[in-house]
Amino acid sequence: MTLVVSTLVSLDGVVESPWQWAMFDDAARQHSLDELASYDAFLLGRRAYDDLSRSWAPLSGDPYIDAINAMPKWIVTHRADDLGWNSRALTGDPISSIAALKEASVRLIKYGVSDVDTDLIRGRLVDRYDFIYSPTAVGAGRRLFENVDTTGLSLSLTDSLRFPNGAVKLHYETAYA
Repeated sequence: MTLVVSTLVSLDGVVESPWQWAMFDDAARQHSLDELASYDAFLLGRRAYDDLSRSWAPLSGDPYIDAINAMPKWIVTHRADDLGWNSRALTGDPISSIAALKEASVRLIKYGVSDVDTDLIRGRLVDRYDFIYSPTAVGAGRRLFENVDTTGLSLSLTDSLRFPNGAVKLHYETAYA
């Protein structure tokens, strides 16, 4: 089915710790909540799982956070210990495990570009990248596609959306050489 990687990016390309700098206002939150209905589950690497589960699992009462907490999550990990938060481990070869999910018609969303993306690109598994650029320069931090092998990946802009706060969401369909 579908795998979409959605990530928040500063104007200078930083993707690390977006909760500290991203302009995630009510319009962006509502848009993200509406989009969650298009997916069956999250795909997360282990570090993202650890960070997000610590931050979001204890929260409730916000429709966006409640939707995230309720969604099933597939975690690419070498250790399946201590998984909670509606999560299941994808152990072994991540390419074949994720391909099997897609063949089973599971619509996946992954937040953030991380080391896992090298396997996703190598396996030709990402269907679309959504980059939400916040109109701010962060200066330091992990950059978009840093340490990710993008060999053979081509992106084609297919849509864009401007938020009232000046953030811009760009949809890029993937093609592989």
